[in-house]
Amino acid sequence: MGRGSLGAQQGMRAATATQAEEAALRNHPETTTHIADHELTGKQKRAWVRMACPGLTDAEQTAAVKALEHYSELGFHAIHNNNPDNSPKVAREIELIDRVLSGKNAPIYKGAIYRGVKWGNGEKALKNLISNGTWTEKGVTSMSSNPEVAREFSGLTANYGDFISVILREAPGKNISGVPFRHLSKISSEHEVLLPSSINRRGFSIKKATWTKNNHGATVVYLDVEENLRRKK
Repeated sequence: MGRGSLGAQQGMRAATATQAEEAALRNHPETTTHIADHELTGKQKRAWVRMACPGLTDAEQTAAVKALEHYSELGFHAIHNNNPDNSPKVAREIELIDRVLSGKNAPIYKGAIYRGVKWGNGEKALKNLISNGTWTEKGVTSMSSNPEVAREFSGLTANYGDFISVILREAPGKNISGVPFRHLSKISSEHEVLLPSSINRRGFSIKKATWTKNNHGATVVYLDVEENLRRKK
């Protein structure tokens, strides 16, 4: 088999997977509010996970809750960065988190969501990325329904550090895979909406970039984005 044929087959498989994912997303329930304005109890979390993803066993439900809680505290770096150390434990956590987020009853959050990033690769690289039109993430990704949380994570008010504050905004109705996470997180004050690891192959289309300065003269960039996977009505 020629190299070209193999590449074509791989491309077809990727396209088929994307189509299947899009079809599944069309059938998810939708919400414009969080499930709760506080962290649920362990029993309540397991009940919600059972509802969101009925295919999980009792043991998997418990493990999924622990994985989600771990992500919300100390595990976010390894999980978001797609298991850079090839840890079997982290790989299992990512699998369980993705299963919950893709569960047929997991609601898609349809309000505006935001993500704050301290960009450390310089202005030239950021301008090139914006020019190319796509913002990418490595894996499971947190956004917030509260813009103030994103501003804080971006270091917006800082007058120190060699970084650019970047704030992503996805407009109401545009989110297609993010699920309310506040009720499961150990830090419910962050108003999180959690996107599955498949965002790493979709990325976000950059619709608009606004460059400005904060009160200290540091650069701040606002990006209006949309997930590249289109959800058709």
